[in-house]
Amino acid sequence: MKYKLRKLDDKEISDLQTKIADYSQPQAKTNSSNLKSMAPGANEADSVRLTESAINRLKHLSEKRKKTQYLRLRVDSGGCYGFSYMLDMTDEPEKDDIIVDRNGAKMVIDSFSLPLVRGATIDWQDRLIGQAFLVVANPQSSGGCGCGSSFEIKID
Repeated sequence: MKYKLRKLDDKEISDLQTKIADYSQPQAKTNSSNLKSMAPGANEADSVRLTESAINRLKHLSEKRKKTQYLRLRVDSGGCYGFSYMLDMTDEPEKDDIIVDRNGAKMVIDSFSLPLVRGATIDWQDRLIGQAFLVVANPQSSGGCGCGSSFEIKID
């Protein structure tokens, strides 16, 4: 069965172009090492949330490896709905990463991805079918696939 995608009207196209232009604006760097660190109380620090289970898991991984482990959240194009969440671990942030610290649990997000996940909640889930960090809520999304790995952006 083939699906037909509806065409966007002129207003939707204009809104999407504006959002994409906003997303592509470079983020200002705030420290000498070219990493932007998110201190509690900063706007971007409040923009991505980690549940207690995600915080505990990240702390556990850092303690186990005796080195800070960062959860990397990246958004790539593709997937069922246009954008895909990419979550993986790293022990070294990239120079354009924004570092988010939640009670000692650290994650990194690149400046392109941050506007697409602003306000999102990340959870650690340990289920029969596997264990994983998952984006469980994203206010920038207007819908997504059943497995939760892809989403479409909300056009205001």
